[in-house]
Amino acid sequence: MDLTFGTPLSQSGRLLQLATPLGTDQLQALRAHGVERIGRTPRYTLDVLVQDTEYDPEKLIGQLVSLALLCDSAEAEEEKLITWGDIVWESDWVGWEDPQTLSITSDDYTGNIELGAGRKFTFGPKLPPGDGTVPVSSSASSRAFPNVRAAFAHGKNSREHPSACRTGAYNRTTGYEHQNAYNDPYRRTLYATLYSTVRFTPMLNFDIYQNLTRTLKIVSVVAIVFSSTAESGAIGMNTQKNTFYFGRYSISAPTDGSGIWTSYKIIQKDLQFISKNGKRDINIKVDDSIAEINTLHKAGYKAFDQKIPLDGGGVIVVSKSTNYDFDIYYLTSNNTLYRQTVESISIDAFDKAVGLAKDLNSMIHSRHPNSNIPEGAFAIDAGYLTLPLDKYPEQVSIGLPISTIPGIHVIFDTQVIRKPEPGLIERYEQRTAGSVTPMLHKILTSSTLLRKTKRTIAGLKFEELLLKTSANDRNFYSFRLDYPGTPKSSREPYTVLEMSTLDEGDNFNNDEDALKFWDTLVDSMKPI
Repeated sequence: MDLTFGTPLSQSGRLLQLATPLGTDQLQALRAHGVERIGRTPRYTLDVLVQDTEYDPEKLIGQLVSLALLCDSAEAEEEKLITWGDIVWESDWVGWEDPQTLSITSDDYTGNIELGAGRKFTFGPKLPPGDGTVPVSSSASSRAFPNVRAAFAHGKNSREHPSACRTGAYNRTTGYEHQNAYNDPYRRTLYATLYSTVRFTPMLNFDIYQNLTRTLKIVSVVAIVFSSTAESGAIGMNTQKNTFYFGRYSISAPTDGSGIWTSYKIIQKDLQFISKNGKRDINIKVDDSIAEINTLHKAGYKAFDQKIPLDGGGVIVVSKSTNYDFDIYYLTSNNTLYRQTVESISIDAFDKAVGLAKDLNSMIHSRHPNSNIPEGAFAIDAGYLTLPLDKYPEQVSIGLPISTIPGIHVIFDTQVIRKPEPGLIERYEQRTAGSVTPMLHKILTSSTLLRKTKRTIAGLKFEELLLKTSANDRNFYSFRLDYPGTPKSSREPYTVLEMSTLDEGDNFNNDEDALKFWDTLVDSMKPI
């Protein structure tokens, strides 16, 4: 049960199917990301929802779990899903960057794509017959089955299914445009795009013995190794710094903030910055939300129910079936617009959810770029919230490229936790003690431990682990600062600061420069 919004959780029908030794529905997978790294231990990340606040995810440490992608066959009971054959996900490491921070700079529409900074990828070879751009074989369409409501198929429609196939010009297209060769009453285009861009493995097994953060993000503390031909460049250590506000902290770094990736979760739901011209944009956004609801309703999804006004001009767009969904638009007095989506609210929890939205609406404020955040506030994009301490779940995830040093990337994460995990140093020592795998042994023998210590920041005892790995005449630095968190404390959340050097771009001239840059960055961390 999601105790915040009163929402019962079920594994049934979810795209990501998570099985653990502790029960079918205890954990619900939200998203998964995997990186197969050449010559290094693969890195897998899994975000989950916990069924019960009394349930302890750390019981999974050392246990085998199974993550599967739901690909129902045409014979299945679920009419809204169809089969699309083999799905494979293959990826090389693209640095510490979150893929969402990368922009497409070149695309020939046949599967050859460039993401900037020279990073390129090509769709792998197709497995079933066809041109590899649609999820099922055109010559073996599943539309003959009575419960298939959409088919990726060529040719003429059958008498029983006169609209399953889009004929004519749609069948003469290739590449991405070929995706228009089918009709899609259940709006499954998203899954077709998923297949065409990221061939996800249908079954991914892994051990959660690596490291378990508060969101069950499985990370490795081992330094990253990646081959590169980029030249090392000099680092300007005296570049002017800018101050950034993230959640309960401020950080100063020599970057202009370009390419920054941010994610803020309040009461376990993403809070998205939309616009600084909210009065102009809110009606457009609300109308778009309602139009999308009406379109989906024709295919059997929730129907538009009502609009609930919020003080200051904001709106809650409500859709309903057996439960409710909210699209919440917060409009500040200074014309800044934010959005938060809350799904599957039970009928009994409706009034409580509306009350929470109204509470947050009264706490959200915009901020001028040159002004400071009020003491004790929670910083978000272009604004802040006057959240009461220790009352609501808070989470921050930041990716901060250093624009003055293109080969350096910083990650910052905080989250209010229920129970602290083992410390960074303890996890590292457990990982490297005793017998290790051949791959890990190879990594460790090419790595140097620059620092392993405890460090006090704003009265909190952090742990610090600084590693250097050498490969192809280039040094790669992987620095991490970790505070395990004080349970249920907004002012002392689980906190991580990471700095890494990428496989391309400028690098530090030597260890001394790397340590100096890191120490300056760490010293700039201050609670708001």
